[in-house]
Amino acid sequence: MKKSLILLSIFCLITALVALLVVGLGRLEASHGVYWTDIVTLKIQRANLDGSNVEDLLTVGLGPLGIDLDPVEGKIYWSDGGITDAIIKRSNLDGTGVQVLVTGVPDPKGIDLDLVEGKIYWSEQGTHTIQRANLDGTEVEEVVDTGDGLLTDIAVDPVGEKVYWLGNGEVKRSNLDGSTIEVLVVIGTGGLGGIDLDLEAGKIYWTNSGALPRNISRANLDGTEVEGIVQTTSTFFFQPHGIALDVEGGKMYWSDGGINARILRSNLDGSDVEDPVTGLTRPYAIAVLAELTPEEEIDEILEFFDESVENETLEGVGPGRSSADSRLNALRSMIEEAKDLIEAGLIADACEQLMAAYKKTDGDPIPPDFVTGDAAEELAELILHLMNNLGC
Repeated sequence: MKKSLILLSIFCLITALVALLVVGLGRLEASHGVYWTDIVTLKIQRANLDGSNVEDLLTVGLGPLGIDLDPVEGKIYWSDGGITDAIIKRSNLDGTGVQVLVTGVPDPKGIDLDLVEGKIYWSEQGTHTIQRANLDGTEVEEVVDTGDGLLTDIAVDPVGEKVYWLGNGEVKRSNLDGSTIEVLVVIGTGGLGGIDLDLEAGKIYWTNSGALPRNISRANLDGTEVEGIVQTTSTFFFQPHGIALDVEGGKMYWSDGGINARILRSNLDGSDVEDPVTGLTRPYAIAVLAELTPEEEIDEILEFFDESVENETLEGVGPGRSSADSRLNALRSMIEEAKDLIEAGLIADACEQLMAAYKKTDGDPIPPDFVTGDAAEELAELILHLMNNLGC
């Protein structure tokens, strides 16, 4: 009888661990990938970075155009609507929790987020201006009157305090207060599509979806050293539009809204072009949420730990305040030790340390947990997810 109870307990523990792992991994991994808007199906869709698991997240109103992601808060931002009365909206990364942020927007196109200052920027073709607001949609203000009748996508450099845009066949920029408009690159005839920045390398990337040969180009942030990195003809793809960079992964992604509608990607220098997502209708704007490295992931775990302690959703367990705080600090030290081991390349030792930390958060009475609170279960999920990525 004792043996049966022990076996039953082990079975229940394994089942619980597997369930927690599946739920945690499904929730966490579902956010990483490439996201895009489709202006014909009126959908926002996503797929994994390798093109697998294509899914519809939202069907929106009159037409989703610009899109950007907030990986910190887990949000999608997009513009939705027509020429005179469009809306800026956001939702969770899985499409739930849709919120209307700004209404009455005249023909918005591109959207970009400044997560340093907590701002949304968007281009308004209807007013030829670039506007911004807080991430919750409050305090709308004009940034710059571009004077461009054909105003498409934008990209913000919060560190250099610049905003870049595509307008009237040119790549331009100004300061974030709207002063000092500069023409960086003159493209000439043809429709410009999307723009993105590689701030580490000091590069602007943009797509030309107008006259053949349609292409993707890049230049230095000051507009010098222009180079065409993906030169194409109608036999290759028809209409490159949105572009998004995964700088850490060394990849750029773009949408092709032509006959062979698809999502393509290549190395940042334009080599090794492939089409991970095919069979689409009219993909338009695009954004990428790259997978974290183990080093980045454990930094996020520590940040989550500290934020949870600060907002009192994670606290130590013990017979008194001193004992509880001691266990809370001990758990954080265990995660810190795992971080040091990962950075030293000692993965087996890091796995052992992470397993020890997990056992202090898993809700099982043996061994007893070091923490409790609403954030404890999510902390356990985050640790398990990192262990999976490390191959523990």
